Amino acid sequence: MKTVIFSLFAAFTFSILSLGVVSNASAQNSSGLEIHVLPFKVWKQKKIDEAIANVSEIKREVKNASEQIDHQIHQVEQAEINLNVARDLSANDYFVLYLTPKFKGNREALIQASKHLSVKDFADIMAAYQKALETDDILGSKTAPFSYQGPL
Repeated sequence: MKTVIFSLFAAFTFSILSLGVVSNASAQNSSGLEIHVLPFKVWKQKKIDEAIANVSEIKREVKNASEQIDHQIHQVEQAEINLNVARDLSANDYFVLYLTPKFKGNREALIQASKHLSVKDFADIMAAYQKALETDDILGSKTAPFSYQGPL
C-alpha cells in the first residue's frame, strides 16, 4: 500500500514537473539551454518502475522458456516411447504393418520378404495368424483363412 501511494505520488510529482508547474525543476545553464532536473524521489521511482518492468519481462520470458522446455521434455519422452515400441516390433508387426498394406495381393513381395525371415520369425507370423483365426476380428465376424489357389 505504501509503495502504491509513493508510486502515485512520484507519478504525480513527475507530471507536475514535466508540465513546468514547479518552477525550480528547470533552469537555464550558462549556454542558455534549458535543463530539467528530476527530483530524487521521482528519479528513484522511475528507476524502480523500470526495474519492475524488467523483472516482469524476464519472468514472462522464463515462463515461456519453461513452457517450451516442458513441451520439449514431453517430445523427448514420446520419442523414447516410440523408440521402445520400435525395438519391440516383431516379425508379425512387419507383416501386419508393412507388408500387408504396402504389398497387398503381391505374392512376389511375400516370397521376397519370406527369404529374409528367420525360422523363428516365420513361426511367430504363423502363430499370430493362427491366433487370429481363433478370435473375432474387428467387425465381430470370424476371420476365415484365405485359400491361395496356385503354385507355391
